[in-house]
Amino acid sequence: MVAIGVPGGIIAGSGHQPSLNMSYIDVLIPGMIGLLLVTSPRIFTKAEGEMFEQTKAKLRMIGFGLIGVAVLYLLVKVLGKR
Repeated sequence: MVAIGVPGGIIAGSGHQPSLNMSYIDVLIPGMIGLLLVTSPRIFTKAEGEMFEQTKAKLRMIGFGLIGVAVLYLLVKVLGKR
């Protein structure tokens, strides 16, 4: 059984040490989605007017969070090779 949502997956119950075998695609996915949320939030919602402004602010915050996750993944990927 492979854990879902964990980069590289962790084999559950196998007795092996968990490892993070991350690839650069694991960095790229949250980074690209975050960048889209920050730069073009309209493609993710159909809200208009004041409702759109509120939704846009929330989507941008989520986008910045995803960019932060991508940066963290990148640091783990680069520094993990040492």
